Amino acid sequence: MGGGYKRMDMTKPFNNVGADMAQPSRRLVLLGRALGTLGWFWIFYRVKEDFPVVLGWRHPWDSPYRPRDPHH
Repeated sequence: MGGGYKRMDMTKPFNNVGADMAQPSRRLVLLGRALGTLGWFWIFYRVKEDFPVVLGWRHPWDSPYRPRDPHH
């Protein structure tokens, strides 16, 4: 007849319901933080460079780095 149903209490850590989670090493934690920080810096850099283009304030072909050709 059915094996009993035990409702899982989500307010308690998983260790109380039988699952044992392994802790990451300090090196992996630091590596994750460093890569996460690098990712956010890259996102902020791209926003700084591309935000006026996204809003329509500047066109990508109006770059100051591109030489002007009077014939075109």
